Amino acid sequence: MKKLPIVLTITFAAATITACNSHKSSSTADSSNITTTSTTTTAKITVPDTSAKATATADSTDIKFANKAAMGGMAEVGLGELAAQKGTDPQVKHFANMMISDHTKANNELAGIAATDNIILPATVDAEHQQKWDDLNALSGNDFDKAYVHTMVAGHKATLVLMRNEATNGQSANMKKFAAKTAITVQMHLDVINKLNASMK
Repeated sequence: MKKLPIVLTITFAAATITACNSHKSSSTADSSNITTTSTTTTAKITVPDTSAKATATADSTDIKFANKAAMGGMAEVGLGELAAQKGTDPQVKHFANMMISDHTKANNELAGIAATDNIILPATVDAEHQQKWDDLNALSGNDFDKAYVHTMVAGHKATLVLMRNEATNGQSANMKKFAAKTAITVQMHLDVINKLNASMK
């Protein structure tokens, strides 16, 4: 089977960028941010090319956080796109669409803050996140649903730790505020996916 890459980019908003505090699920994400097709499981998310505009002059703690948060956010949207297409359980599809909506908003907000703080974000996911996508893409039916749910439980636990750590120890006021706010949404996601995971056992 051919390896299908996730090509991911975060789009800058021209004005105020919407905060990632929406708990509302959506069957589709903002068409300006995500492109999907009915004939492929490859997800595309559009991101800024900041390389000519910014240099990484922020505190190293904030740079590491921003890179990890961006990578995780891109992966959440990409995996959400995959689950929205391949999932068979209606609750899995519902959660996947919530991931697309909420994490796209968070990705956009993070991109804006990174530009303000002169932090260059990654344009693609790393090998670890790519492998998760590849592994899930190879599954189908109930096997896919269970594997996706397990991946989301582990991913959101790790993301919650990341957000709380930055909210406490970060140096950038903008990043700290973003992390604290996003942690609330991530906790909500974790509560939902934990319940779904328990119901599938």
